[in-house]
Amino acid sequence: MADIDKKIIIGKREQKHYPTFTKDKDIKALLLAIDEYGGDYSTKMAMKMLPYVFVRSFNIKHCEWAEIDFINKVWVIPKHKMKTKTEFILPLSKQAIDILNEVKEYIYDSIYVFPSFRNKNKPMSDNTLISSLRRMGFTKEEFVPHGFRAMFSTIAYENMDKHRFSGEVIEALLANKEQNKIKEAYNREGMRELICWYGNYLKGIKSL
Repeated sequence: MADIDKKIIIGKREQKHYPTFTKDKDIKALLLAIDEYGGDYSTKMAMKMLPYVFVRSFNIKHCEWAEIDFINKVWVIPKHKMKTKTEFILPLSKQAIDILNEVKEYIYDSIYVFPSFRNKNKPMSDNTLISSLRRMGFTKEEFVPHGFRAMFSTIAYENMDKHRFSGEVIEALLANKEQNKIKEAYNREGMRELICWYGNYLKGIKSL
């Protein structure tokens, strides 16, 4: 029994790779397409927010104003909304805060930051973000909402010599659970600097 490889019996678990963009020209085209999106306002602003927070689709759709701390510039996502079942405190870049302040002027009477266009008291539907990407002209083979996470991960790892942060900080921003408490404390310090670096990186791409 000890000599039997479990992977042969159960099958090797395949890591799912989501289609994304990693070249500057493609990222610029995506960001500009979002800026020019002519659909529902709430959907457009959720799409504008995703490049700067790269959370899972569920989190952006169910984001509540009560979770946004404008003073400390963080988004506190409760543990029941997290895949890791642990509260996640995500630092917010200037670009993200600017988007939230703009949205707040128009969507102020809903508990949700990006509510459904059909009912302001409900979160947007599962297909809303996917449909908006298709309306922008991006196929499912080119880009999906989860692709913002893959885009950040790839760019951050490829530019470690520029931002000088380790893979642990990158994974911390992706909310991939870190068990070591000492590393968690270190990661929190670097998370804000790295997410701000990435926000400026995207800003630079748009101006190319």
